[in-house]
Amino acid sequence: MKNKYLLLLLFFAYLGLTAFSQKKINQEFVLWDSDNKLTINDFIFKKSDSAHDFCNAVFIMEYYKAPFSFKTLNKQFTNSMLKSASWIDTALNIAYQITYLQTLFDIQEIYTRQWRKAFSEKTSASRQNLKKTHNKVIADAINRQQQYRADIMNAGTASSNPIQAKWEEAIQTELKQLEDFSYKKRGY
Repeated sequence: MKNKYLLLLLFFAYLGLTAFSQKKINQEFVLWDSDNKLTINDFIFKKSDSAHDFCNAVFIMEYYKAPFSFKTLNKQFTNSMLKSASWIDTALNIAYQITYLQTLFDIQEIYTRQWRKAFSEKTSASRQNLKKTHNKVIADAINRQQQYRADIMNAGTASSNPIQAKWEEAIQTELKQLEDFSYKKRGY
């Protein structure tokens, strides 16, 4: 009888640990947040070498679900920046670089929300559907980011030009349309 209680206790302890466990966004990552835009402190590497790209950021769109997790679906999909693989050039216009990288991050957030939305609409949310949808969303996000890069590189600086303003307005409109699928929303 004692073995049954011990087994039951161990089972509920495991269930409790996994049910309330969350994948922590540690100090290595910056989770996309509409209230906290990127700052120079979000970049581990700061260089003053114009021989390479002036700035770079690695953005990660990820799905994580612990066994027996009761987190809302929105919290299972994350959009983050990997600090250790991102850099900014301190010899160049820092505000321009941060605006540029924040815009790329914002574009990726649109597609993260689209991924959450697509996943929520699937009746059979199998791993195969998840991966297929993820691959399409990633490809779409990359294409959109490349379009932004091309527009900005042809127009000049990102911080004060009409092309940048136009992009920011379009991005904010799309983010607002997908607000129900933001990380902060409790969701479905």
